[in-house]
Amino acid sequence: MLFKILFTVTLSAIVVNGISFDSSKHCSCSLLSETDCINQKSWCQWDPNDKECIDIYAICESYTEAITCQPKLGCFWNMNQECAEFTSCSEYTDKQCPLGLCKVINEKCTSLQVEQCSSKTTKDECNESYDSMDSHCQWSKGSTCNSLPNIPSCGGLADFEDQCLEFGCYFENGNCREKKCSDFTQFDCLITYISGSGNQYTYCSWNSDTNKCVEGNDVSKIVQSNCNTFTLHNYRWSEEQKLCVVCDELDDNDLPNSYSIQLGIILLTIILH
Repeated sequence: MLFKILFTVTLSAIVVNGISFDSSKHCSCSLLSETDCINQKSWCQWDPNDKECIDIYAICESYTEAITCQPKLGCFWNMNQECAEFTSCSEYTDKQCPLGLCKVINEKCTSLQVEQCSSKTTKDECNESYDSMDSHCQWSKGSTCNSLPNIPSCGGLADFEDQCLEFGCYFENGNCREKKCSDFTQFDCLITYISGSGNQYTYCSWNSDTNKCVEGNDVSKIVQSNCNTFTLHNYRWSEEQKLCVVCDELDDNDLPNSYSIQLGIILLTIILH
């Protein structure tokens, strides 16, 4: 199985200069325009009466359709046709099975079985196994089944080229390393972030003088429609300045307690078979 994190949040790259964004925080709702408020719908909502953006709580029951139920907030659509916090794997159909907490076997949503990776002798068996809530089994280029953290560092993936690439790292000369802005083409440079330590991301931008992708230092060039989302909700669009500006106040992206307990941080992932 391959664990893929949105925007490759957990890669460990070195941030030297330039602008960074914190993926664990978002712009305070009260600072946002209507458009940016909608972009932050996981934490904010627009009040049409007072014409202001206000905070909301991640209450699963507020989502009334399966398509709007938010797994990333710890909310899952169960057999009772309700959006609710995780209970047990048997409460979900195979189509709505909370991947990372449960797995589908014979079209049924079942609990994960913790096993020793070294006991697995085939690639398929290995890649379907977990050895803890924080790690999973992965077949290596040496044809052995090894344990990998669900959130690995690029440097720890030298024996796993496919996983190195899946996690957004760079594989060269038998080694896996973090990507740098200079690794990207002009097209990729416009939209790509390189994660730094923890939840920090580096912003890359294209230098037309050198025709190279470099660490960006001018977020104001980001257009209005991309300002809030491209900066991982750390910046907002200023109607007064007509520019993308840093948010003076950032709030934590809190998750429901039951989800945090079940997953820690690592199971905000999608399992790709």
